[in-house]
Amino acid sequence: VVKPDGALGALAIRSDAVIVSSAWKDAGIGLGDTIDVSGVKLEVVGFFDPAALGRLKDIGGYDLLPQAVYPDGSAGPAHPDEILLLPVTMALKLGGRVTRVYAKTVSPIDLQNLARRLVLQAGYVVAARPAGDFLRVYYVGSRVEFRGGEALLPIALVFFNVASVVLASVYERRKEIFTLASIGMNPTHILLIFLSEAVLLGFVGGSLGYLVGVAGFRALQAAGASIPVDVKTGLSDLATVVLLSVLSSVAAALVPAMRASAYATPSLSRKWRLEAEIVGGEWRIEIPARVSADRVSQFAEYLVERLKEEEHGIERAVTGVTLAKVSDEGVPVYEVRFTYSKGGGRPFNAQTRLLIKPAGQEFCGITLFVKPLSVYTKFSQSYVQEVTAYVRNLVLEWASMRVRLMAPVKADVSNVVELVRHYHPQLVVLVSRKGEWYIGQRSQGRDLGASG
Repeated sequence: VVKPDGALGALAIRSDAVIVSSAWKDAGIGLGDTIDVSGVKLEVVGFFDPAALGRLKDIGGYDLLPQAVYPDGSAGPAHPDEILLLPVTMALKLGGRVTRVYAKTVSPIDLQNLARRLVLQAGYVVAARPAGDFLRVYYVGSRVEFRGGEALLPIALVFFNVASVVLASVYERRKEIFTLASIGMNPTHILLIFLSEAVLLGFVGGSLGYLVGVAGFRALQAAGASIPVDVKTGLSDLATVVLLSVLSSVAAALVPAMRASAYATPSLSRKWRLEAEIVGGEWRIEIPARVSADRVSQFAEYLVERLKEEEHGIERAVTGVTLAKVSDEGVPVYEVRFTYSKGGGRPFNAQTRLLIKPAGQEFCGITLFVKPLSVYTKFSQSYVQEVTAYVRNLVLEWASMRVRLMAPVKADVSNVVELVRHYHPQLVVLVSRKGEWYIGQRSQGRDLGASG
């Protein structure tokens, strides 16, 4: 690679010697010529073959040529014609730095010992390749180790123990939970009460366990027992143990505490949700209620009366209320039609139909059809939900009414009619001291019957 023989030896004994590429001969550079490198005069003592130098490989199969930064900002191996072979002292003097050091040992064992010593003591990255063996790279790195896995068992025991204790406490204190809710506490307050108890339980348990453990070791040492472990503790150990105990207790008590907070008040999942499908431009909703078949007409008339009460509302108005009895395949069906109007920030109208049709031999089902009309079409679902909630409240109001009216009557039943109009009873019992007789009277669409 280098000519003439002995040129490399000149670099070892002279500080002003230099070996350049043989391509420099084309520029008129010969042996013994002097070149100027950064103001330093160097004598050419030999030439190297640039092609052969480019084919040389470092340990591990990497390129031996040094890296260079090109004018376009990219990096890559330097061109052999731009490389100078200099003595070490001269290279350092010209601003160079040591990037690699090559060493040769007598045996592979000495090579491995040298590599480990350089890595551990100096922090170098060492590539070692014993003769006929693989390349090994030694360096100081980081490694994540998980120790103390045996502590997971007591943590799990603490977790389940605290969970069972708090859960039992929740079941035993249900009356207390309702009392707390009745005096104004919300679910968050009730949740925090049980979590604070878990924090206290974890703190006391962790502290006592730590103190008992340390005292037990000291007692064994004082008794002369042979303990293979030297127990050394401090404030950081105490804080870690207590914190871990508290966190385990809180995690175990979280689910029972949430269950306790749900006793007094319903959770969000228990709220009514809209379940509808769109059929022919109308939203179809099944109202979850049943009406007795012998009281369907009373229920329909009740809805008409209640809807008409909202006819002259200010923010909400219900207009065009009609009641019709139609036949669907020979089955009588009551149909209530009305228009639900809402003002405010997002006004809308909703053309609504309510069908009451048999859902069996004894009961009838309620189906609502809503067609919202508004310029704010993206809020159609909220409009339908508002109308459905309004109708649903009317149905629940009907279902909750259990007014029964008993009144004496004479020949004139006008007083009873006024009572019926005022109280809207579902059952009217008329009592008379005279002989058996029957009064048939309709008031506000309700049947009145009496017997002596």
